[in-house]
Amino acid sequence: MFKTAYSKLSAEGDLSKDNLRSLFGNLEDQAFEDVYCLFDWDNDGSVDVHEFVLTMSLLATPATSFEAEQNLLFAIFDQDGSGTMDREEFGKMMRATLRCKMTHLDFCMKTEGRKATFRRHLEGEYSTETLEFYNHVEDYRNLVKSLEVDEYEDMREDCNDLVDVIYNRFIDEGANEQVNIQGRTRNEIKNIVERVNKNTQLYPFTIFDSAQQEIYQLMNRDTFERFKHNDALMDQMLTSLFDEVDVKKNGVITVAEYKTWATMNPELTNFLKDLHNETFMGVSKAAGLEKRKARRVSMQKQQKLSVSGQSSSGSAGGFSEADSSVRLSSGSVGSVSSVRE
Repeated sequence: MFKTAYSKLSAEGDLSKDNLRSLFGNLEDQAFEDVYCLFDWDNDGSVDVHEFVLTMSLLATPATSFEAEQNLLFAIFDQDGSGTMDREEFGKMMRATLRCKMTHLDFCMKTEGRKATFRRHLEGEYSTETLEFYNHVEDYRNLVKSLEVDEYEDMREDCNDLVDVIYNRFIDEGANEQVNIQGRTRNEIKNIVERVNKNTQLYPFTIFDSAQQEIYQLMNRDTFERFKHNDALMDQMLTSLFDEVDVKKNGVITVAEYKTWATMNPELTNFLKDLHNETFMGVSKAAGLEKRKARRVSMQKQQKLSVSGQSSSGSAGGFSEADSSVRLSSGSVGSVSSVRE
């Protein structure tokens, strides 16, 4: 498959960088530049068939373990082969990871430092209320979860007060920092608040769950996508992340430091998974496998129609309904089932 793709991509001689680029249509230019170094081993500006086949075999085959994935990622971005990553190399890795379509806002919500950087982006869009609401609900939920049953009863008034603060600040109609949630969700929360206040009950600790989920989806779908391409704030984020990993504070990241950090941030493998998919789809298309698959599916459909037609004509030729039942129960049409499968 790889050799067929290579022969079609290289009109004559070695494979050019531009032709190789066509295999990775969904990768950003910088991410492709980082991956390209794996192909061009001798740095001569072209890729021969040996380099192509071995590198494609590596990228198109999913790694067998988390450690293997991290080894491959480290090798891709340790471009000088020093066994460590400096700030520039690490920055390229994290840009590829953060801009990968499978990386979500969760990554930016794990530490206060990351949240602070993301908040600065929200300040620029005048939409900090979304993150404030999300954080307040998290604090309320974590407080309730930390309490034993008897403690919860003792603190019921304090817990209710927290809910009232969140409701009045973010949910109530006309609230100063009203968040953008569905009207149905807002009304459901309003009805709970009114019922609890009327009957002096305890608020359910899930009262804001639906609203928080809506706000998360909104931030992840819109705000986080714009944040990914805010170069100034992205640089701040990358500096903060480098400081997290560089435990020894010597300006470089070792394999051991990186792997320790990676176990707490499994999102790092998203770029690699995306790269696997891109590689396999690209080389399959170049090798013409998609067309072969389409022809195979078409042939299978024709076979099914042919078998179905034969069955119908046999019935019309004088078989009774009872005869058909006997044939089915005796297993004589097993071959039909096999074809359909």
